[in-house]
Amino acid sequence: MIERRTFLIGLTGLISTTFVRKAAAFAEREHRPLLKPLEAKSQTVFLYDYGKDDGWKWRLTLGPDIWPAPPPPTWRDYLSEKVKEGGQFSTVEEKCRELGLELSTLNDRVPQRDWEDYWQYYGSPEARAYSLLRGLAVGAPGDTAGLTAGMINFEATGGNPSDNSRWVDLRDDLSASLLQAWLLENGHPIELKIAPD
Repeated sequence: MIERRTFLIGLTGLISTTFVRKAAAFAEREHRPLLKPLEAKSQTVFLYDYGKDDGWKWRLTLGPDIWPAPPPPTWRDYLSEKVKEGGQFSTVEEKCRELGLELSTLNDRVPQRDWEDYWQYYGSPEARAYSLLRGLAVGAPGDTAGLTAGMINFEATGGNPSDNSRWVDLRDDLSASLLQAWLLENGHPIELKIAPD
């Protein structure tokens, strides 16, 4: 599933036309987005220069980009994380029984294919950025009436049926500037930062 969103400008949106002109001029002059460093931030989303010719410049991650997936954890470590996340089960053993696993398998590694599927959909820095920004309902639908600028792409199919990858792309430097402005205007102290080379 692909979902493309844009940013409302001026009277219909929180981002002013003055800011859009300023951000566009900065991007034209500096060849990078106009981003504001935040002293009090809840999280940092990194922008990786995707460098592809498909019309999308930036790929977003929550933390440093890591690929391929790290080695699979043990079932004990994996289920410990699930218990920490909350839910109806308060112990690893209860969660193990819910999944129909024998307690004797807790020190075995999660099967490689299962781990890779999980990593692509939930655990990778790209998937975590997708979940964060999609959960905030960033921007407006791409076909929204009114003055709009920028484009953000939410990709949830990985490009083929057997791929569980999820990621977020930004069309250009202006889109990155508008994303940070939208986050701040909507009370989300999330800093966007260009990833180091």
